[in-house]
Parts: sequence; C-alpha cells; structure tokens
Amino acid sequence: MKSLFISSALAAVVAASPAFAQDADTVVAGADAGVADQTTEDLSGGEIIVTAQKRSESAQKVPISLTVLGEERLAEAGVTSILGLQRVVPSFSVQKAQQSANTRLAIRGIGSSGNSAIEPSVGAFVDGIYIPRPGSLLAGLNDIASVEVLRGPQGTLFGRNASMGAISFHTTRPDDEFLLEVNGEYGSYDRRRLNIIANTPISDRAAFRISGLYDETDGFGRNDLTGRHFGYSRLLSARAALALELTDTLTWTVRGDYQQVKGDGQGQQSVVADSFTPAARANFITRTGGRVPILDNTYTFRAGHSTDGSLRDEQYGVASDLSLDADGFTIRLLSSYRKWSAHQIEGDSSLTSADIFGRDARFSSKSHSQELQISSPDDLFDDKLSFVAGLYYFREVYGLDEVMNLGSGYCSSIIAYAAPARLAACNAGPLARASTFAFEQETESMAGYGQATFNVTDRLHLTGGIRYSHDSKRGDLDSRVFNTANVLRANDLVNNLIFNGGKVTYRANITYDLAPDTIVFATWATGYKSGGFDAGNGSTLGRNRVFRPETTTNWELGIKSQFLDRKLTANATLFRTDVNDFQLRSYNGTAFSVRNAGSIRQQGVEFELTARPVRGLSVGVTGTRLWSEYTDFRNAPGLPGFGGVQDLTGRRAPTSPRWQGIANAKYEGELSGSIGWSLSTDLSFQSASDIGTAGDGNPQTVQAAYGLLGARLSIFSTDDKWEAYVGGENLTDKGYCTIITSQPLNGPLGVNDPATGGTLQRCVVGDPMTVRAGFKLRFR
Repeated sequence: MKSLFISSALAAVVAASPAFAQDADTVVAGADAGVADQTTEDLSGGEIIVTAQKRSESAQKVPISLTVLGEERLAEAGVTSILGLQRVVPSFSVQKAQQSANTRLAIRGIGSSGNSAIEPSVGAFVDGIYIPRPGSLLAGLNDIASVEVLRGPQGTLFGRNASMGAISFHTTRPDDEFLLEVNGEYGSYDRRRLNIIANTPISDRAAFRISGLYDETDGFGRNDLTGRHFGYSRLLSARAALALELTDTLTWTVRGDYQQVKGDGQGQQSVVADSFTPAARANFITRTGGRVPILDNTYTFRAGHSTDGSLRDEQYGVASDLSLDADGFTIRLLSSYRKWSAHQIEGDSSLTSADIFGRDARFSSKSHSQELQISSPDDLFDDKLSFVAGLYYFREVYGLDEVMNLGSGYCSSIIAYAAPARLAACNAGPLARASTFAFEQETESMAGYGQATFNVTDRLHLTGGIRYSHDSKRGDLDSRVFNTANVLRANDLVNNLIFNGGKVTYRANITYDLAPDTIVFATWATGYKSGGFDAGNGSTLGRNRVFRPETTTNWELGIKSQFLDRKLTANATLFRTDVNDFQLRSYNGTAFSVRNAGSIRQQGVEFELTARPVRGLSVGVTGTRLWSEYTDFRNAPGLPGFGGVQDLTGRRAPTSPRWQGIANAKYEGELSGSIGWSLSTDLSFQSASDIGTAGDGNPQTVQAAYGLLGARLSIFSTDDKWEAYVGGENLTDKGYCTIITSQPLNGPLGVNDPATGGTLQRCVVGDPMTVRAGFKLRFR
C-alpha cells in the first residue's frame, strides 16, 4: 500500500506546482490510452499499436517477433483464460498440472514449473505490473483490451525473468463515453458465464470503469467409483479503474482487482494405455486391492480413482500509474501491491483406488513494486534520437506449505511390498499429518535500464539497450517426517538460505526500412533468470538446495512487410536461442527436485502470413519450425525404470514440437442495412512433442501430433448495440494430453519396466469438444 501513498503524494505535489504545467504544452492521454488499451486490427488492414518497447508504436515497425490479440480476436477464438492462448499464439504454450499452482508458461519450448521457488522464464505483466507467480494468472480474462506475446529475451526493458519472452495483458482504460455491456453465455458441461462492464465519465477530467465476471462449470470428468462428476470450478472476478486528468500534463490511473476460484481442483489424469505392461498390471492389481485403472482410452474422462478434493484460489491487487508530460518527455511512476493465495486439498494423490496418500498444500505470494520510467519524444536532435530509461524495485514474500496425510492403504499397498521390515513402524506411526513441509522465501530485486534508438538515416536505425539487475533472496525450510515409513518425504531443516547475484543484460539491434511498409532487422539480446532455492522435498537437502541463475543469448534476423495497400502481411523471424545453466525441475515418481541442467539450443523460424483478398474476408497462417537440442546434458535423470543418470546431449528438449501453428479465416457480411454477420474459424496444430515432466527423455511421454478446430458464428447490429453468437472449441473432439507424468510411487507399486526403463504413465487430458451460445448487449 506504500506504493499508492507515494504515488498519491507525488501527484498532489506535481498538480500543485504551476511550473510543470506552464512548461509542458503536450496533452498526455494517460498511462496506456492510445497504446495497447486501444489495440485493434480492422479488416481493411488498420495498424496494430503495441507497447513492446515501452512506447506507442506500430507492431509492423517494432523489430521483435510478437503476436498481438485484441478483444475481438480473443472473443472470436473463444479464449477466456490464459490456457486458451496457446491455440492462437505460435511458439507459446501453457501446461497446467493437477496442482493448479503448477502452471508452466513457455516460449520456444522453454519454461518453468509454477508450484516451486523457480522464477518463470516467461515474464507476465498486467498493465505494466509484473506478476511473479504463473498460477495466479488462471483467474480468467476480465475486461482485457489486448494481449501482447513477445518472443525472445526481453531482459532490457522487462527485467530478469523474461529470459525467453514476455506476455503482457492490458485491461481497458476508462474513457469519456458512457457504456453498459452485458455478455452472457451457456455451454457444454453446464457452463454458465456472465460478464458485466460499466464505464462512465465523472467529469471532463475523470472517468470510472468497473467490470464483473462469473464463470462456472460442472467439469468434464466422471468418477466410476462414486458416479459423480468432477472438475467443478467457479470463478468470480472484479476489476475497477479510475482515470484522472489532474492537469493538462499530468494523468493518473488507479486500478484494483479481486479474483477468486473455487472448486474441487480435480483435472483428469488417465492412464496412458500402452504404458501398462502385463507385469505392471499384475503388480498394480495386487498392491492396490484388485481394481484396474480404466484402460479403454488414454483420453477418457472417466476415472477409477479418488477425485475428492477442494481448491480455493484468491487474490487482490492495486496499481497506480502516474504519468507526466514535460515538453514531450513522459515521466511515469508505476506502483503496485498484490496478494495471492491458493489452498488445494487432494483426497488421494496416488491416482489409485487404494487410499494411499493425499496432500494439503498452501501457496502464498505478497509482492509490491515501483518503477520510475522516462521516455523521450521521438524527434530529439532533429529526429535522430529517442530513448527509454528507468529504475525498478520489486519485493516478494513467497510461501509454500504442505501437510501429507497417509491413507488407510499406504502401509499395506506400499510399505508391505517396498520395505516390509518397516511395516510395523508404518502401522504404529501417524497417518494423518505423516509429514509437514514449510518453505518461505523473501526476494528483493533492483534494476536500472536504458534503451536508445539512433536514426543514422531516414531508413537506417540502430538500437542499444542495457540493464543491470540484482537479486537478494533469503529462504527458510522446515521438512519433518512423523511416520518413519513415509518414503515420500525426508527430514530437512535449513535456515537462512542465501542467494545474492546480479547480471547485466544487453540488446543490440539494427533495422533498415526497405520500403514504407517493409523493414528488415537483426538483433542480439541476452536474458537472465535469477538463481534461487530448491523448494522440493526430494533428495536435495540442506545448502545444496541453492541453484545458479539461468542465462540466455539470442540472435534474430527478421522481416516485416505489407503489400497491396496493406491487404497482404508477410512477417518472418529466424532465431537462435542458447540457454545456459537451464533450471530443470524433475520428478522421479516420488518427489521433485531442481538442478542446473546444462545447456539447450532452440533455433528456428517464426512466420506470419495474413491476406485480405476481398472485402470482408481475411485469412492467415502463423507458425513456428523449431530445431531443439541439449548441447550439454551429461547428468540428466535416468529413465524411471533404471534410475541413476544418463547423457541426453544432442537430444531434443521437452515441450519443443518441430511444428506449431495456427490457420484462421474470417468472413464478415451484411444481412441487411442494420444487421451484419460473421463466421470465423481457427485450426491450431502441433507435431509430436515430449510433454513429460521428468526431463529424462522418456519416449513414453511423447504426445503424437494433433490439431484443434474452433469456430464462431455471429449475428450483430451494425450500430454495435447487440450481438448473438454460437461457437465451439475442439469441434472434432480430438483426444490429447497436455502433460504426461510418471505414476506416483511407481517403484513401490511395481509398475516400472526393467527391460526398457519405462513405467506406468499418467496423462493430463486436454479439454474435449465444447460448444456455447451467447449474447452481448451494449447500452451507450
């Protein structure tokens, strides 16, 4: 909250100072007004305006590989949460595991698990404010004006944890027009969604906007043991914003939000049928009491194990954006505070019917930040120079707590076979609260940065950027085992874990205007992801938990072009990204651990082709061809059935499909002078990819190639007062896995294959076919 008080005080001081008002003669529209909040692309080829370089620019003039999605494009594709973005953004993926906090964002195949103390490789920002924990981004898209996905290291302007790229969400800023918008939907699996938005001017210098979102579904799964559905979720989200023009040169936007997700927290984790060998089947049946998992279809939504659980995910945040125009220079102070917590209970985490063990996990994050930024006009020194510079401060307190409860079947199903000598101790020890785990980390980060563009000629532009980031971290961990037969956890007590480190990151770019609508560019950039602590409960103990930073070096050669009066857009970027000291979080069936896992090279080409051949029709294809390899991974985890280590140097990194892309088309026409219609369709596709979580190169965790088809038919009034539509996603009901992971307790359950090194695998099943119908009313 101190951030807002500082902003308020500064606003009052500047507003009361006539010297500032008299010296400035340019009116500033506000923090994001006219920038990303207004991002749209009309069918005639209108410009898309982005803030990828902390200033308002045409996306076609920004020498960065990026994708921009406006509000209309998100609606057409049925994207209602961050999970849906991978259907419309190439080189971007989101993986959500059984534990909702474990959400992984990746660009060009590189990302980090969210339910650990590892920092993300893809920085997430809402209205310019850094969001440290990816799990907090699952709360739906409420009043989002645009989303920008920037590929490649963004270390100069966006900071230490954008080593592979950044995703930037922009909420809609209040404006001077009255609006009441109501959007309701009903769809498959009894999904109900209602979004209400109101915007009103308060005076000629103030406006207020508020929005509320309700989204509830019964879930996709059905439990054969109980006959009940699972996957229930209810989302509540509220946003409010106040925009003030304090003087002709000073604007202030204050935003607040509250979001809550409640449900059973259960996704479907089916058995990968061909991983269940006859020997594994026999052992599994014997040790779990005779019940066989459902094997009729890897992609089934039927479950034969416990799906009891609960989830309560809650967060709120406030942000202040104060902007002063001083003779063309913009001075901006961004301040924020955010608190997020998630409490998830899993009745039984073994994915069996034997009641073996469950988890009660709590995650929390309290963060605040300050960023002071100055950007120059574009025409310094006779249109030769422009720059952006700033200072940044961030602090977070992150907590992770877990209570493990052993079930009634733990001793008889696990210990009786894995360690029979400990069976008496298992029965004598406590089952409830068999172990506890508590971890807390305090992070303080400071940075200074600058980026300048020098126009050598009207066509040749040189850009250089530099940033120094310094991180200080302190962590405390307390892991206690109360049932000595608990093989899932280990005793460990370590106080005052310390990480201190800093890094200079750079960006150098040369851009040449081949024609008014064509640029070519070459870029060299570096990225940095902070080191930290292994907050897992595996074999890494004590001060060995500290791991090193991860760094990236990226080279790009690109072209952005438009032809035929902007009816044809053709963009392409060649890239090579080297990742050193990659922070790998691996899973061995019992516990997670983090290590610096050598080096990776990701290289390829990203392309975009969009055409508007006739009035009302637009077609496009965007995609990525990716070559991937570990350039050094001599200490990789062994296959689950072998254990130990192996050398994966030269092998492909996980979540790195050779091909990934989206083809889309839209036609818009008129039914009458006052009624229009549109039909849009999207086909996202990707080739085969290793989506395993262990980092062991297991061929069992490869998901075959698949495509997902979506479409939307809309009828609307041409005066934009109403709209009715039907739509759907995965219309061919294609089965696929989003994550494949080893069966928990695979060793004690006897499901490992000593001949191949494989084991029984579990599939987190992707969403089935869904359809929806909705309406939208606007009152102005």
